[in-house]
Amino acid sequence: MAEYHSKFKGAEIDELLDQAAENRDGIAVIKQDIEKINSSLGDKVSTAELQAHCDSAGLHTDAESQERWNTAAERAAIGRTALGYTRKKLLKNTAVTTTKQGITFTVNDDGSVTADGTATASATLDIGKITLETGKSFVLSGCPEGGATDTYSMFGLYTANWIGLGGYDTGEGLMFTASSYGEIVFRINIKKDVTVSGLTFYPMVRYAEISDETYEQYKLSIEERLSALEAASASTTEGGE
Repeated sequence: MAEYHSKFKGAEIDELLDQAAENRDGIAVIKQDIEKINSSLGDKVSTAELQAHCDSAGLHTDAESQERWNTAAERAAIGRTALGYTRKKLLKNTAVTTTKQGITFTVNDDGSVTADGTATASATLDIGKITLETGKSFVLSGCPEGGATDTYSMFGLYTANWIGLGGYDTGEGLMFTASSYGEIVFRINIKKDVTVSGLTFYPMVRYAEISDETYEQYKLSIEERLSALEAASASTTEGGE
């Protein structure tokens, strides 16, 4: 009887363990779905709407509530940046290594730019161009500390009319709100007679709600990935004909 009881309990435990394994798999799927939902919500709900809802509900009464809001706002911003996976850097560095006005700009593998030399005239490098969502706030960052408008800096201009963003990143970042002017070109500038050696810029544009200013390499957007897949598919089809 004891032997039968022991075997019965063992079989029951095995069955429970199997069920637990299935549950764990199910939970993993649910977590993935939740992450996608969070990203989708971030893409559809503006942080201004979240802010208004939190304010009306009185959710900012203490530091803990404020921290919860900051986390939600940041998640929403990342969700808007790329549905399905985390991506905070919006600006793709399309520059190539070159020498301008005595300054050698070396484009590194991670998208950063190292400057060396003495500028014989104002030396400017176009980093890349992007059209941002009108009315949204963004941060341009990555200029080394200690910059200034008369030494070295980063800035942006609307290509439609060459109007600036209202300031420069000289080492502390620049927050700006995108207008309806459209495409923006971002640039590195080193003024005449300024000498630099191994000065590395880490150009990045991100949603202002994303508080983490740590540099991140550029990741292809969903649209860029789909375009690349379509191009590869078309190339394969043509090659097979």
